[in-house]
Amino acid sequence: MNLSKLIEQKKREKARKENRKKAKTVAIGLAAGSALGAISGILFAPKSGKETRDDIKGCANEVSDKVKAKAIEATETTKTNLNEAKAKIKDYLNSKKENTENVSEEEKVEETTEV
Repeated sequence: MNLSKLIEQKKREKARKENRKKAKTVAIGLAAGSALGAISGILFAPKSGKETRDDIKGCANEVSDKVKAKAIEATETTKTNLNEAKAKIKDYLNSKKENTENVSEEEKVEETTEV
């Protein structure tokens, strides 16, 4: 009984792998077809080549500007978060240092009262 279950399990695993491979192939084909369709649409559009190139250049510049703005924003946010983290760490360390100093003073007081 166990051998037949093992064989069935192996068959199912093999079928799943084949299905995944087919799905992956279909997805790649779909992506490639979409890309080719988009490129064909741009190249065979009723606009002249110069107008199309200008449109592409304009879109590329817009995307570039947006990416630069987001990068600057992310950099500023990171700097702010870093400074806040440094301040919190410094405060934490100072509070621990103060607690340690207070404990040391209390120990000194206890030592002098014991003598």
